[in-house]
Amino acid sequence: MKFRTNFQVEEKIQNIKTKKITSGQATLDEMVTFETEKYDISPLVESSIAHVAGKQNPQQALVYFCGFSGANYQNLKTISKELIGMSVFESIFVKSQMSADGRTIARIPALNNEVSLDHPENELLLHSKMYQHFTTDVQLKVQGSIIPALRQLCLEHRFTKDLLIAICEQSPLVPDGRAELTGNALWFGFEEEFGTAIHLLCPQLENIVRNELLKVGAHTRNTDKQGIENENGLSTLMALPEANEVFGEDLLFEIKCIFTEALGFNLRNQVAHGLLDDGHSSSIATVYGWWMVLRLIINSLLTGRIK
Repeated sequence: MKFRTNFQVEEKIQNIKTKKITSGQATLDEMVTFETEKYDISPLVESSIAHVAGKQNPQQALVYFCGFSGANYQNLKTISKELIGMSVFESIFVKSQMSADGRTIARIPALNNEVSLDHPENELLLHSKMYQHFTTDVQLKVQGSIIPALRQLCLEHRFTKDLLIAICEQSPLVPDGRAELTGNALWFGFEEEFGTAIHLLCPQLENIVRNELLKVGAHTRNTDKQGIENENGLSTLMALPEANEVFGEDLLFEIKCIFTEALGFNLRNQVAHGLLDDGHSSSIATVYGWWMVLRLIINSLLTGRIK
C-alpha cells in the first residue's frame, strides 16, 4: 500500500476505467443493424381494435383491453430450447449484453453440451433466450395490440383520474393509501405519457409485490451488521422462494423481464437510477409495463387475486 502513491496506482486505475467507458461507447458505434423481412401486422391491429370497440362503458372496455395475453413461461421455454438446439453459435461463443450507454450488463456463457438445457450450468443461457424471445413478443404486442386498442378506447370513452382512482380503491391488489398515486399513474397512460406513468408505477408495483409476499409470511427485509432493518428491492423480492407461489411462473417471469432483469427491459433499475431519458421514456417497455400493471389491477377486481 505504501507504494501506491509513488507509482500513481490510483491515477492509473482511473485511467483504465475511463478507457473502459470510451471503449464501450466505441463498441456501440461499430455495431451494425441488420433488417429482417418486414412483417405485416395490420390483421393483428384490426383484430385488436375490434376486440375493444363498441363496449357499453369505460369499465367494460377496460376489461376487454386487459384481456390480451401476457407471458407463457412454458411456451417460451419450449421455443427457446428449440432455438438453442438449432444454433451452432450457442455452444461456441460467450455473449455479452451491453446497455445503451456502452456498459456490459450481463455475460451469457456458451452452451454446455455435456448436460441438459435444464441443468443449472445452462440456466442463464436458456433464460437469456427466453427473455430475448419475450422482448420480441412485447414489441409485437405493443405495436399490434396495446397502442391501437388504447387509441380506439380513447376515441369511444373518457378515462378520468377519478375513474382510475376509484378502480384502484376497489382493487384488492392496491393497498390502502395507494389508490390515488396508482390511479394517477394509470391515468397518465391514457394520455400516452408513459414515461411519467412508469416513474410512478415502479415503486407502487414494488409495494404491491411486497404486500402480496407479506400475506404468505415471506421475509421482505434484511438486517445489516448494526441491526438496522432495510426493505429489500424488487429484484430481491422476486427471487424469494415464496414469489413463485404467489405470482405463478408466468407472471413471475413477466415481472422479471419487464422490471428487474438486465437481460430484459429492467425498468425498475432504469427508473431508480435515472437512466431513462426523454428519448426512451415512452418506449415499448414503458408502454407494456404500464399496461401490465393496469391488467393486474383490473384482473384483481374480476378474480380477487394477483395471478
